[in-house]
Amino acid sequence: MTTHHIRNLRPTDEDAVDALLDAAFDTMEEVRLIHALRASGEMMQEFLMEQEGSLIGYAALSAMVEPAGWLCLAPVAIAPEFQGKGYGV
Repeated sequence: MTTHHIRNLRPTDEDAVDALLDAAFDTMEEVRLIHALRASGEMMQEFLMEQEGSLIGYAALSAMVEPAGWLCLAPVAIAPEFQGKGYGV
């Protein structure tokens, strides 16, 4: 049985996250978004999903401007080979 593990992002994971987002969205827009959120201090939490030590998913919680105090779940990404298999549900 394959197990999945969800954990917090570590600074050493950032390049792998960039590659995952680029592959999942086929554009660098989401990569630029998370870099901007990190730089502005609006990135509150980042999570990774791993399967057997490989990064297969990513989710971020960022601060919303309005309503104040609310968080937004975005972006959420699943590696292309795992899309459509229920991992992002």
